[in-house]
Amino acid sequence: MLSINLKGGAKAALEFVKGLKIFAYAVSLGAVESLATIPAKTTHLCVDQKTRESVGVTEGLIRLSVGIEDYDDILNDIKEGLDAVSC
Repeated sequence: MLSINLKGGAKAALEFVKGLKIFAYAVSLGAVESLATIPAKTTHLCVDQKTRESVGVTEGLIRLSVGIEDYDDILNDIKEGLDAVSC
C-alpha cells in the first residue's frame, strides 16, 4: 500500500489516475491486481472537506495498492501517472 499527496489537489489526482495504464481505478483496495483510488472522491466523499483534511485526506491524496504485476511495469506506470500531471 502506498499513499501519495499531489500538490495540485483534485485536478492533479484525477490527471494522475487517468495517466495510469496498469493500475485500475477502484473504490476500494485489496486484490491481486494493482489498484488506485482517490479517497476524497470515493471512500471519504460523504465526509465534509474540513474533517477530511484534518485527518490527512486531501483532494490530492491517492492510494495505490500494488499488485502482482512486474515490478518494472508498476514503477513505469507510476512514472507515467506523474508525467500526466500538469500542475
